[in-house]
Amino acid sequence: KKETEKMLIKLTDEHGSSREGTLWAIGCTVEIPERDRGLRLCSAGLLHVYEADSVHLPLMLNPRHAHIKGPVRAFEVSGHIVAREGQLKAGGHCFRVIRELPVPEITTEQRVLFAIMCAFETQGTCVSVASAAYAAYAASAADARAGLFSHLAQEACTD
Repeated sequence: KKETEKMLIKLTDEHGSSREGTLWAIGCTVEIPERDRGLRLCSAGLLHVYEADSVHLPLMLNPRHAHIKGPVRAFEVSGHIVAREGQLKAGGHCFRVIRELPVPEITTEQRVLFAIMCAFETQGTCVSVASAAYAAYAASAADARAGLFSHLAQEACTD
């Protein structure tokens, strides 16, 4: 894999299931039957994956995209992409599960900081003084991983 090539990542629940009970397991191939295939993301005719450098950004966006409640598992998959939304969300009809990826714990503080940074990235100078003050406080309270989340926020907000 080239250094600049992104991984294809599939998020599932703790049992390895995605929507409609589709099971994802190492070494297995998950495929949409030809008669049921579509080209629109977030539809039953397409399998949703993320194109990302790491599992961090897909995990941050899980509440908005996959809506997986409880413990989340992440798998690196391979397959052909037939639809994209921005630079992160993608979909295809057939994916082979390569390996399970470690899932780091994402704290509430990290999620709040990520949301604030996304707001700054998308709102620019329209952010209120109160929001700016809170963001400064949150950023100063964050640990050494703040740089990572700044990078992730910029990547997510360029979609």
